[in-house]
Amino acid sequence: GQAWCDDKTAQHVFSNKLMKISELLRDEVQKYLEKNFDNTVKDVNLKKLWKKKKQSSRQQSSKTSPEECSILSSLTSSKSDLCPSTTVSSSTSTGTLTEKVGGGGDTSSSWKSCNICLEDMVDSDLVSHIHCTAQLCRECLDRSMKASPDKCPVCLAQCEDSEWVQLDQSSGVRPPLRMLTIPVILMMEQADRDTSLRMGHPRLIRVANTVKLSSLVRLLESVADGVSGALLSIQVVSDSGDWCSRCPGQERCRGCDLGRLVDGGELILKPGDSIAIKFPELEKNALEEVNRTRQDQSMEMDRVKQELDLFDCLDAFSSREVLDQANPWFCPICRRNQTATKTLSVWRYPDFLVIYLKRFVYLERGPGGHAGSVKLDNRVSFPLAGLDLTPYLSGPLQQGGELFDLYGAVCHYGSVTGGHYTAYAKHCQTQEWNHFNDAQVDPRVPEGDSQDDVYVLFYKRSGLTHNVNPPTAVAKTTNSPP
Repeated sequence: GQAWCDDKTAQHVFSNKLMKISELLRDEVQKYLEKNFDNTVKDVNLKKLWKKKKQSSRQQSSKTSPEECSILSSLTSSKSDLCPSTTVSSSTSTGTLTEKVGGGGDTSSSWKSCNICLEDMVDSDLVSHIHCTAQLCRECLDRSMKASPDKCPVCLAQCEDSEWVQLDQSSGVRPPLRMLTIPVILMMEQADRDTSLRMGHPRLIRVANTVKLSSLVRLLESVADGVSGALLSIQVVSDSGDWCSRCPGQERCRGCDLGRLVDGGELILKPGDSIAIKFPELEKNALEEVNRTRQDQSMEMDRVKQELDLFDCLDAFSSREVLDQANPWFCPICRRNQTATKTLSVWRYPDFLVIYLKRFVYLERGPGGHAGSVKLDNRVSFPLAGLDLTPYLSGPLQQGGELFDLYGAVCHYGSVTGGHYTAYAKHCQTQEWNHFNDAQVDPRVPEGDSQDDVYVLFYKRSGLTHNVNPPTAVAKTTNSPP
């Protein structure tokens, strides 16, 4: 009996000390919040603190004593003092707590979740990509940028650091002007169902990300001109057409009308948007006509060009190459092999430019099924003057542009094992073309069939002037013997 009394006395003393500590903690927290935070941040910090306290309360519910319940009530009053709009109810019989935070409503509606980790956060803790609907916490954004530098993890578009803004400050921020390819879906309302039925073939339109609503509507009306029926609405939807591409999934929005998204008379489109043109329910004959298979004019066009030109080679040279796991890129920062993309570009062109056509290539499976080198005899046409290389320039534009004129070419006849070289050259003074074949010289211009075997091209910048002093014959002088 004495031992039981000593235990109760010790528990009572411990409870009194814990009560005093909770009161001191309440006063210190109140002073700190009033000094450093506004009411919004108070709510956020208290919500996190209260969530941790609820978890600890559930763990200690089986051991809660009346003295500990009074301590919880003291903490409750502390939270009420800090946030007057907060109401808290406690149950001493179970040791559980319930709360309602915010003045007249639930502040959880103002919290949003990160698209990657799905953790609920306030707007000030999230960043948004102004080109799309991405909402990420800073930690997930940092990890994404390390894995795929300068690429948005949601829309997968190339981006810069300036395109990421804090979510609570993103309202009214306009993205830089870009061209987007937007899918257009034709849909029909169904009287007996909540969903719309897709019909016809999807279309693609190429528009700027900031466009006037009236111009976009005229373009979409011309796209849907073949459908007999009054146009019901035009909405932004996801790629499937079932849900809205802008609203969160929990809102169950089927699509937002374009008129609701207009800001300052202009509509801002995003990479994840698709546009649905919705019609009322059509008759069976009209629906079959819309779904009828059509042969587009592009089906009659040649898929492969019959003749290559120099610009095709330049496009292939500057195209983006994906370095996958079979051919990775070694990152000098993390010291590991990483998948990446490689792009070749020219920062500044020289005044005299030599272009070499890669006609000799190595094939793992060449003629006869064996590995070896082969020569490509495809004809590549090229301009004699006015070669514009501006689209392939990544550096500053030179004065006068990036135009070049041809002044020489080397040809190769034969195969990998052997052949013969000839050359074309343009006289620097008379501007006449000549073809040099060993000791034979003929006046000929490298155009038409003469371009079939060209191997190396020599260009100079247009308008470039330079002095050339050709050698002159010097009479031999003989010294007579003394």
